[in-house]
Amino acid sequence: MADISNPIEPRTTALDDVTAARFAEHYLFTDADFLLARARAVNAARALPYLAEYRLNTGTYFVLSLACSDASPSIAELSQILLVSEPEAETLVDELERLFLVARRPDPHSKNGVVVKATPQGDELFATARETLLNMDNDPMSALSLAERKQLVELLSRIAF
Repeated sequence: MADISNPIEPRTTALDDVTAARFAEHYLFTDADFLLARARAVNAARALPYLAEYRLNTGTYFVLSLACSDASPSIAELSQILLVSEPEAETLVDELERLFLVARRPDPHSKNGVVVKATPQGDELFATARETLLNMDNDPMSALSLAERKQLVELLSRIAF
């Protein structure tokens, strides 16, 4: 799937020396909310070119990840987990359905419910995309040791959930 018509160019996320020096003392550079938002943006900017090789973006990647699980999420659950509206979750699922990566199935736990399940192609593509992201060049997490990564995940989990 690496042949895409509109490739996404990698984007630099580092500040140039002049900008870094001019704003080094600004309160945002020690503000947790800003740093979380910037870290998320840095990670997304670096991952997007890799995801684009598979015709994915961060939203569709996260939905596909959840659809590959045994839990098979509903649209409402996707909305809740990803903090998007249900119509936005529907749009992400629609994109993945058009690529034959997920399918809507009856929810075995709800009479009228529907869940999202990855197709075999979706399972395969997700595994490949995940491996690509784990090995991407300039991984922002590579600046951290394994122990620091584990600690970061633990701390972020406490904030996020």
